Amino acid sequence: MAQILSGAGRACCQFCTTTFEQMHDLTFVQDGFPINRFISDAKIIFEEVDEERFLSLSSNERFNLTHAPLSDIDIIPGSPLHSYLTCSSWFMSLVSHLTAGATKWSPTSTKVQYTKSFICGLLKEKLNLMIDCASSQGGTSTTGNVVRRCLVRKDDSERDFLYWNLTVLPSNCKQVITDIHIYLGAILRVYNSNRRIHTDELSLVCCALCQLIATKFSGLT
Repeated sequence: MAQILSGAGRACCQFCTTTFEQMHDLTFVQDGFPINRFISDAKIIFEEVDEERFLSLSSNERFNLTHAPLSDIDIIPGSPLHSYLTCSSWFMSLVSHLTAGATKWSPTSTKVQYTKSFICGLLKEKLNLMIDCASSQGGTSTTGNVVRRCLVRKDDSERDFLYWNLTVLPSNCKQVITDIHIYLGAILRVYNSNRRIHTDELSLVCCALCQLIATKFSGLT
């Protein structure tokens, strides 16, 4: 619905008009992503209409200042906060699949869910992080601050501990996960920034991340 309202069509990115189908086309990915959308193009997904049909920015939404668990209906799709929560959930699923030795993407499989629960338990025990766990209030326990600790902070010992020590990833996957983590964190920092960005450089990062996933984890998409 957000893609339709924003005029993005089948685009799956807030920066460009790339579709989900194109993301799986390695030839297309290798040509790079044109950063050809502006914040004004996606204005509707950052704002809500009040009773008099005026658009008003949600309080604290722009900078992810959340401290309590949120249900799915509390989050505007496509917003900066939504990007944090969605990316962290996907990253945790990827790590869980690799740790479980899964060859196909199946988040609901018993083995993957058990592995994910195990990893979440270690995160809670070792780092006091409640990430992507079911919440009694609805949705998950993940908040913007939790995601920043796991994905966004640069040179952070907690982030390093997450993917080097808390999982039993095969040795040949650890460097790939590290690279994905770094690229994903960089993209999230840009997406949630209010500063001017170099779109050409951002396009290279997006392209590198997508190629890495497409070539290394073709079955886990």
